[in-house]
Amino acid sequence: SNVIEPDAAARLGLPPGAWSLRPEKIVLMAGGGRRMARVESLQYQGANRRYVVHAGPDRLSVTNSAAEPAFAPGAEVGIDWPDDGPVRLEVDP
Repeated sequence: SNVIEPDAAARLGLPPGAWSLRPEKIVLMAGGGRRMARVESLQYQGANRRYVVHAGPDRLSVTNSAAEPAFAPGAEVGIDWPDDGPVRLEVDP
């Protein structure tokens, strides 16, 4: 899972706090979405593709179906996720 620290949460448009966001919850698209990102790497894993993307300084892992459009490393993509995708993490003081 992507563990999103509080400073990154603010940059990604999440409420304050630490969050977890599963790679399969993140959607890549040719434009739009919550934020823009750049594809750093792509791995083919049978029926899925595994990406690493950078949204500004923030690095996220993304898993999507091989049936969806593919994006080459270096491509600018939009990233999005369902509202119930991020899960707040409890952080001990």
